[in-house]
Amino acid sequence: MVRKAKQTPSSASQLAEFATALYGLVETLRAEHDEAAAAVGLTAPQAMILMMLSEPMSMRQFAERMGCDASNVTGIVDRLEAKELVVRSTDQADRRVKRIARTQSGDQAVAKFQRELVRASSLAQLSPRAQQGLLAALQEVQRPKKK
Repeated sequence: MVRKAKQTPSSASQLAEFATALYGLVETLRAEHDEAAAAVGLTAPQAMILMMLSEPMSMRQFAERMGCDASNVTGIVDRLEAKELVVRSTDQADRRVKRIARTQSGDQAVAKFQRELVRASSLAQLSPRAQQGLLAALQEVQRPKKK
């Protein structure tokens, strides 16, 4: 159980300053993702879907992993399929289920996107110790996903 610290006026202002800085970081990271994806000929959502698709899975499983309805990813998957970065296949156990998987070209696009992201990322400027500290702090405050 996480206890909330009693807030004083100074801790409230520090929290507000921290939240503002974090919001600025999120906006910076969003722009960096857009830039890295564009360098590979993708949109940021397309790049993120490709990265998250590390193993073949059903559209439903993938949508659940993303925390959205399957219909939300269908259009993005359509465009990735048109670029031959993913393939759809029928599940052998249940022919109603469509599975998606990255192609070799999709794997190459992910690798290139990751290189571009490192090149463009302001987080890459942090020391490994600072990166680990930030990751630990973010994991500490991450809310569990609702089921």
